Amino acid sequence: MTHARTARALLGALLLCALCVPAMAQRQDGDIIKKTVVSQSNSMSVFEITYWSTGLRVKGFLFQDPRKANKALPGVVFNHGGVDGVPRLTKERCKQLAAQGFVVFAPSFRGEDGSEGEIEVADGEVDDAISAAILLMGWPGVNKSRIAMVGTSHGGIVSLLAATRMNFKAVACIYGVTNTHTWYHNHLIAKGMDVSDPLSVKVYGKYPDGLKPEAFRKRAPALDADKINSPVLLLYGDKDEIVPVSQGLEMKTALEKLKKPVKMKIIKGATHGFLFRFESGKPKAERAMAQQGWDEMLAFLRKYLK
Repeated sequence: MTHARTARALLGALLLCALCVPAMAQRQDGDIIKKTVVSQSNSMSVFEITYWSTGLRVKGFLFQDPRKANKALPGVVFNHGGVDGVPRLTKERCKQLAAQGFVVFAPSFRGEDGSEGEIEVADGEVDDAISAAILLMGWPGVNKSRIAMVGTSHGGIVSLLAATRMNFKAVACIYGVTNTHTWYHNHLIAKGMDVSDPLSVKVYGKYPDGLKPEAFRKRAPALDADKINSPVLLLYGDKDEIVPVSQGLEMKTALEKLKKPVKMKIIKGATHGFLFRFESGKPKAERAMAQQGWDEMLAFLRKYLK
């Protein structure tokens, strides 16, 4: 009787495992776990979405004009700057972009806004961006063959790195680093900037003797331009003291050598973050620079997505 009970228990356990396999198999990158309505109006729907990305529950925000929900619109993944979640002004820009006839998704990335995981800086975040693109491709009202990726600052390098692994109709890098080695050594160190903060040390190592060469190499899309098969827009400000124009020029040169489609626009007088200085309280000159950058990006997206 003991052997019979043991056999039945073993059989039951095997059956339970067999039933669990399909459920585990459903955890695919880009699959939606939870969807919540953040706001709803006649012209704009905003959803907070939790989705799978390399086994992590990652959050993001989706923006869509409900009047066009039944149309096959192009989709844009908008990768934010910084490592503190999706900023308010990024959400406003996403709404503006959605109003222009795009479905927009802004991932929060791992370790941000309640997403699982830890901040990795242009590493696991690339997985989150690609998973966001997969999510967007399956969203109702999106033409899955017309997906673009846009990113500012940290989101800029994330977008370029994603493009080395997945083809998009268009990719826009806005004041993003394109080679962390040259940026770190030729800009940060050369100008005496502090690189001793905990996150920098965690990612790149301690300067000068404890640096991690592999950390710089994996964050250098300019060195992997041969893997990028999407048209690229590079937007930079000539007064940017955080990510200099040279970073955009390095990417542009690498793509041009390979005869790949690339356009670079330098906004005169613009500093880091210029795309978000569009609100009425900002100086007129800054609002003009923000508008110039926005118009360049919008024209680029329309050219390749419409």
